Amino acid sequence: DRAGTGGEPPASEPEVLPPPPGLAGDCQQSYNSMFQALANCWRNGRSNAQGLEDCGLLGRDNSGTWFREDANWDLFQWLEDRDGCGGFCASVCMKRLYLFAL
Repeated sequence: DRAGTGGEPPASEPEVLPPPPGLAGDCQQSYNSMFQALANCWRNGRSNAQGLEDCGLLGRDNSGTWFREDANWDLFQWLEDRDGCGGFCASVCMKRLYLFAL
């Protein structure tokens, strides 16, 4: 069961939050990009992927950037492993998802 999704890919992507300035903005931009990569992975043949690691090269955002090319992917993986998702996917109202299903 995909963490936070009830086992089904989202019908549509949640609203992408505009990034704030500075480090927080960099992290929000990274989350948005990796969320797009996971959604695209589900749409493009890996609907059973539990997280980005299951996507392989299908884990690309709308601009074609592979999630492992994101400067913060290892930070997000570490955050999920240690502390859920560091607040980026904690809000059910925002329909945010875990990226690595850890």
